[in-house]
Amino acid sequence: ERRAPGAACAERRAPGASRALGWAGRTARGAMPPKQKPPPAAGGHSVGAEVSMETATSSWARGLPSPQDVDMSDPTAMLRCRQCAEYQKLCQELRLRENTAVLGKLAPPSAKDDDRMSSKFSNTSRRSSIAEVMSMCPNDRPHDYDFTSLYLGDKQLRPLAAALAVDRQLVCLRLPGVGMFDSGMVAVCTILKRSPQLEVLDVSGNRFSTLGARACVSLAEASLKLREVVAKDTALDPDFAFKRGLPTTVTAARLALEAILAPRKAAAAAAGLAEDDRGTGAGTTAKAA
Repeated sequence: ERRAPGAACAERRAPGASRALGWAGRTARGAMPPKQKPPPAAGGHSVGAEVSMETATSSWARGLPSPQDVDMSDPTAMLRCRQCAEYQKLCQELRLRENTAVLGKLAPPSAKDDDRMSSKFSNTSRRSSIAEVMSMCPNDRPHDYDFTSLYLGDKQLRPLAAALAVDRQLVCLRLPGVGMFDSGMVAVCTILKRSPQLEVLDVSGNRFSTLGARACVSLAEASLKLREVVAKDTALDPDFAFKRGLPTTVTAARLALEAILAPRKAAAAAAGLAEDDRGTGAGTTAKAA
């Protein structure tokens, strides 16, 4: 029998139904259904966005103690966290790869480290000297930074110096043999002008020239507490400058730096002798009493 035209139209399946049946057939044969978008969360963001935000928040701690292990009541730990965040932010802005050794140097102390130190102290005999006990503690001088023989190059020195400048109480910075040239020396000296407590700067074994030497002089003029610049085997070393035949501009910078630092070093030595005399006088008075 011939069907009516309306019956044929009524038997046609809707597009959605045919698509659903097609996917059902493919799933039965082992194919995977299409991925569905996750429902929006309460704040208007999708679940996937929340996961990526959490991952980005915790990504700063690659190779560092997790935030749960860091004691935020410790001011040194808070300072180290701020320095790591500043270093990583500048590396991202400058499109530089983060140096894991730098992050290790700036890593905040964790609770696990404190437990390890307490176990060391508990196992230390009473006969151990004070120097041996203090050598076990990595944060006995939190405002001194030592990057000896850690090759960084000029590009890494800019974000590193900015991270160190977060510490307003920075006292000593040692950068011997880090691969620093003129641009790196200028960047470090410019940023270190924000550290009013800087006393010692070690730039030995680096290959800067006139620009770097002049930047060091400018730093000495701005940092009134800077009393010592260790510059062995550099352009500021007279023997090195004589062997290499460096221009007179380097010699002029070295003489200007020495003229600035010599009175400060003498005043610091006199202050140390005065403190020793006061201590000796107090001990003599106590014995007499």
